[in-house]
Amino acid sequence: MERITLTDKKSWYRGPWQDEADLCRWMDFLTGYPCIIARDTQSGTWCGYVGLSYDHPLYHTYVSDPTFRYISIHGGVTYAGFLPRQELWITPAQRRWWVGFDCMQEYDLCPLKLDEDEFVDPRVEYRTEEYAQNETMYLAEQLQQMEIEQDD
Repeated sequence: MERITLTDKKSWYRGPWQDEADLCRWMDFLTGYPCIIARDTQSGTWCGYVGLSYDHPLYHTYVSDPTFRYISIHGGVTYAGFLPRQELWITPAQRRWWVGFDCMQEYDLCPLKLDEDEFVDPRVEYRTEEYAQNETMYLAEQLQQMEIEQDD
């Protein structure tokens, strides 16, 4: 897994995000799908993505498609589309359709939009780099299962 730090977080509130990367990318060992987690620049939260090849049944399927309701992921699928700048590191080169989620849901702590009330509300939780990685791998497993079921 490649971990890249892009942001100086010294001016942010103190928290676990200061010791985390801002971008992680890897090929998922179990599914063979490329995966990315990236920190949102407006909120400081994580977004996770799985890259699908042209032969996957959800390739070029948009978030509004009812099929995405069957995917169990943090906050549900919130993104489906191309991520052109992320294509360069995948071998062999292939235009991927990325399916993703974000950690900007109700009760998710957003490091760049902290409110004093969030520090006292026990329901508010920061979703860590590790959490985002695990959710992304779980998303990859579900997407692979859909591909397998299509082939049966």
